[in-house]
Parts: sequence; structure tokens; C-alpha cells
Amino acid sequence: MSYEHEPQVSILMKALNEEQHIRDCLISAVREATAVKGEVILVDSVSTDRTVEIAMKFPVRVVQFLDPLDRSCAAAVQLGYQYARGHYVYVLDGDMILQPGFLRHALNLLCRDAKLAGVAGRLIDSQVHNA
Repeated sequence: MSYEHEPQVSILMKALNEEQHIRDCLISAVREATAVKGEVILVDSVSTDRTVEIAMKFPVRVVQFLDPLDRSCAAAVQLGYQYARGHYVYVLDGDMILQPGFLRHALNLLCRDAKLAGVAGRLIDSQVHNA
């Protein structure tokens, strides 16, 4: 993805061995980034499966830790942030899917109300069933 100006939003996708989920996650992130003139950055924590191989087939930037000892959730966000060019940042786990239209709606809210520092969505977990 290339833009004349900086992207409106950078989607930072954290991943570690997400081969089973990464394709669907990337499809949703690229769809949303395209709709809002954004970018997608996959931050890989030295996966040992096909996560990076799958991601390289998408129009995303892939960055990866050199040493597995450096990885953590916070470090992944920080590494992605160093490459982000967007005015806003959205953090997504590699096993999540963005709902269509979410980023457009979130950005509209942020642009309309200067008092907002961020917008969060609702997590719908389809894998865990508990009270």
C-alpha cells in the first residue's frame, strides 16, 4: 500500500505462531486499512511456523524481532510503533478479526471529538465459552 500522504491509521498486528489465524486476520486488517487509507504492520515475535510466510503474500510491512528473548506484548507494540507512519495507531492481535467498518467509525468519532484520546471496540471471543 502506498499513499501520497501519511496513512490515516497504522494497524499494528502482533503475532507469534499464528499460522492458523493470520490469514483471516490479515484479510480483515487489509480491508479496513484500504477503506481508511491506512497501513498494516505485522510485528512478528520470531514465529517458528508459517506466520511470516503467509503475511508476505499480503500488502503489509513485516517486522520481526531478532532475538526471541526480546519479545513481549508491550515490546511488539513498541517495535510496530517505530515503523508506524499513521496519524492514529490501532493494535490488533494476530488471532483477531476486525469487523467491517469499525475503523471508519472509530476514526470519524476521533475526528469529530478532540476530547477523545482513543476508541475501543467490543471483543467477541468465539473460541472461549464460559460464565
